[in-house]
Amino acid sequence: MSSIIESIWEHFSYLPLKNRLKNKNITLKKWPDFNPSHSKPEYVTIASLLTHKSLSCREIINLTQYEDYMVHSFLNAAYLLDLIEVETIEKNLEIKTFSHRMRQVFGFHP
Repeated sequence: MSSIIESIWEHFSYLPLKNRLKNKNITLKKWPDFNPSHSKPEYVTIASLLTHKSLSCREIINLTQYEDYMVHSFLNAAYLLDLIEVETIEKNLEIKTFSHRMRQVFGFHP
C-alpha cells in the first residue's frame, strides 16, 4: 500500500501543467521527500535546479532537455505537495513619454 504522497508523485502528476504554474517563476521551498524505490533521477535534477534559482517551466525544459511531460509532472506534484513557491513573471511594460526619455538622456531626472 502506498502513501498519498507516493500516489501524487506516481499518478496525479501526469496531467497537463496547471494554469497556476504557467508563465510563472518557480522556486523550491522544501526538498521533496522522494521514496528511493519510486524516485526518478529527472525529479532530483529539477529539484536541484530550483533550489539555486527561480525558473519558469520553459526555462527548466530548455536547461534539462527533458520532455515537457516530465517537467510538468514534477511541477504539478510539487505544487500539490506545497513544495514550490510560485511568482508571476513581470515584464517591464513601463511606458515613458518622449519628453521623459529626453530628460533622462540629458541628465534632467524628475
